[in-house]
Amino acid sequence: MLLQKHKIYIRISANLFITFAMITIMASVVASASNTTGSTSNTSITPEINLFTVKDCLLSDFNIKVMHDTFAFGLFQNIISVEKKHCILKITHEKYKFMKTDWIIDVCRGPVHIKKNMNGLKVIKKDSYCYVNDQEDNSKNNHDKNLTDYCFEYLKIRSIIQDDGLIFANGDREDISSEHGKLYCSFLLVKKYLQDAFIFSLHNKYENNLNLLLESNSNPTPTPAPAPVSTPAPAAAPIISPSPASPTATITPIAASAATAVTDDKEKEKDNTKNNNEAKENKKEKSIWDLFF
Repeated sequence: MLLQKHKIYIRISANLFITFAMITIMASVVASASNTTGSTSNTSITPEINLFTVKDCLLSDFNIKVMHDTFAFGLFQNIISVEKKHCILKITHEKYKFMKTDWIIDVCRGPVHIKKNMNGLKVIKKDSYCYVNDQEDNSKNNHDKNLTDYCFEYLKIRSIIQDDGLIFANGDREDISSEHGKLYCSFLLVKKYLQDAFIFSLHNKYENNLNLLLESNSNPTPTPAPAPVSTPAPAAAPIISPSPASPTATITPIAASAATAVTDDKEKEKDNTKNNNEAKENKKEKSIWDLFF
């Protein structure tokens, strides 16, 4: 009897264990199915972010600041701030808390130029096309590479936006409401204006995409050098020959010395005659005094 009771208990416990295991498996399957349906519903609700257009970028106004720690265990920070109001961008870069530079760029104003404010305002006009290799570290460009002042400043602004801005900004670059999107918009405007010399306008109707900003005139056709202007040689002055009626007498050195000798002889003769006359007068005076004494 006891053995039968034990067998019955073992069967009941085994059935309960199997039932509990089946219930647990079914519950896990239902939970995973609900999670997948919830994730699909969430993805369908989230709207897609479309890349902003040229008009969106040009008309947007914002003021952002991006900072990141640098060497010395984060005691110093590199800070880039961009203040944009329609066409005007003011880019400020602060390095190690004591090196601060401002650039003001008006992408709707010609001629193409940069206003740099560092211990005084300096205007730098575009004087040449700046060839840029995206594979190089533009921050290392300096005057040793025979860059003009304009290209040097442009490459410096470009590298600061990339290295201290786009790398550390939050958000998606396609979303112009995010830090990354605003910096990306600023980068494209600065690149198109300073590198390709494209002057924007608030009244133009641009395409509903970014093709205008993404396309770059990386290989401009060189402008032919102006042909040298040949200046006519000045006309030679006419040579006027003396008329035969009034010939010019040429005095040779020998004739000049002979004339000088003649004048000297005449003066000597005058002196001799003068001396002779004085001697005669002296003799007369002596003869008169001889009569009295």
